[in-house]
Amino acid sequence: MNLPSLPRFPMCPEQEEPEREIWQPDWHCYCCQDTGRATSVLASLVIAGYDPNRDRIPVCQAPGCRAGDKFMDSEFKGYVDMRLTATVCQQLDTTSRQPKPDLGARGMNLPNLPRLPMRPEQEQSDPEIWQPSWSCYCCRDSGRVSAILAALVIPDYDPNRDRIPVCQAPGCRAGDKFMDSEFKGCVDMRLTATVCQQLDTTSRQDWRNTVKAQQKRLVNLNCIKSLRQRPRTTDEEMLAHQKHQAALAEANSVRVVPQIEEVVDV
Repeated sequence: MNLPSLPRFPMCPEQEEPEREIWQPDWHCYCCQDTGRATSVLASLVIAGYDPNRDRIPVCQAPGCRAGDKFMDSEFKGYVDMRLTATVCQQLDTTSRQPKPDLGARGMNLPNLPRLPMRPEQEQSDPEIWQPSWSCYCCRDSGRVSAILAALVIPDYDPNRDRIPVCQAPGCRAGDKFMDSEFKGCVDMRLTATVCQQLDTTSRQDWRNTVKAQQKRLVNLNCIKSLRQRPRTTDEEMLAHQKHQAALAEANSVRVVPQIEEVVDV
């Protein structure tokens, strides 16, 4: 896109603070941040459509990192994903250590793995894919250009400190409310109709790609087999029964003892 590059436009320039010291992490392993579990951002580079809330735990196996050993216990059986090899985790560690890692690049020699849900049987239903119904995708019918789009034009844009970038896309009148006198000195009118129209087109295409990716992910989910590939053995059935009985006993042991009033003879 042929978009301009505008400087920031703070509302209160006199309150702008000097540059603060940049915090730097002191993790030994940048793949899992010393947790033993590969971070969601890095795991998504390897596992297409990775969902940290529903998928198995991607255990970090980076060389020299022992944080993932805790997931080797039997209590995590059936909940871990060991497909991220030492080589893959080492590449993810190297990528994360870079000052400005290009996490969207697929130039690294990384595998493209499917999701590994904890409960595939619960993935069978096809939830409705939400799609926005905005008239203007530049400001999402709010009159204010969204922060993500504004950052494409205004580097280092800060929605909490900079003036309101008013949407002037053709046919969008949502920004008219910012023309009142109460917003004087708080608006940024530098995003022209041409710029806003390009941002609207970009956002619409992003949403189309997102919906296609979600549809593809749902199709893949329907092809996943059940998590349990075999029936329980006798020992597993006995262990499950013992755990169930122990839980019931613990629940029954918690009882409310009624208070008995002491009767004193006069």
